[in-house]
Amino acid sequence: MNRFSNTHRLFAQVAIAALLVFTVACISTSSQRKSNVLEYLYPEGKAASTAEAVQLELPLNVGVAFVPESSRYSTAIRPGEKEALLQRVKAAFAGAEGIGRIEVIPNSFITPGGSFENVRQIQSALGVDVIVLVSYDQAQFDDPNMASITYWTIVGAYVVPGNENETHTLVNATVFDIDSEALLLNATGKSVVEGRSTAMDLERSLREASVEGFRLAVDDMIVNLGGALEDFREQVKTGTVRGKGTPAVELTSASSGGGGGVGAGGLGPLGVVLGLLLLYLAPPARRRA
Repeated sequence: MNRFSNTHRLFAQVAIAALLVFTVACISTSSQRKSNVLEYLYPEGKAASTAEAVQLELPLNVGVAFVPESSRYSTAIRPGEKEALLQRVKAAFAGAEGIGRIEVIPNSFITPGGSFENVRQIQSALGVDVIVLVSYDQAQFDDPNMASITYWTIVGAYVVPGNENETHTLVNATVFDIDSEALLLNATGKSVVEGRSTAMDLERSLREASVEGFRLAVDDMIVNLGGALEDFREQVKTGTVRGKGTPAVELTSASSGGGGGVGAGGLGPLGVVLGLLLLYLAPPARRRA
């Protein structure tokens, strides 16, 4: 009788263990949320126009905004978090000679699929010359590991960390001259955040990892923006934005009354402006050097 009971008890334990392993396997999840600058500027059916010659008058008034999420994806960033991240991008530009006002564009000003028509509405309302459009792509993966399976089948689900998760974030800043619709420069930042959590704390842990992922990716993007500005400075010496086949670029200073144009012959005020901006954006060790 005892042997029979022990056998049934063993079978019951194995069945429960198998059911729990199957349940854990089924809760493995992944999600992706993103916004795309091309979908915003060139929505379906909207053809890209040929960019005109770029004429920038210093100091420049700069607008900074997040690209709206596509209707196919839920938002990964809450409005308050967007504001905080954009303030950090604004701080990267602030204080540089040749940069005037820097406006963080409210989310309510941005229309999904609004194209350059929406950008010009923003220009008219806020008086900005150049716009920095920040887009993102964030994917999160939650996969139970062997430790979590062991814990689920023997003890429970709330004490020992059981789920491994990773958050991959890419943030991209594209800088456009609004009047000419020309892309001036581009910078990308990336981050990977790894974590562990109990099943009960999984949602909170993934949310915290999402916020941290954006913070780290924006830090990386700001550093890379310095390199992009340096490349832009060198390229302007040729008189074009990004080389052969791209728009010509000319810079003037408002203080010179509209004169002082700069083309392929030299950087003029651009050398000072971008040099100081690069110094501001450089990592602390590089600034001291």
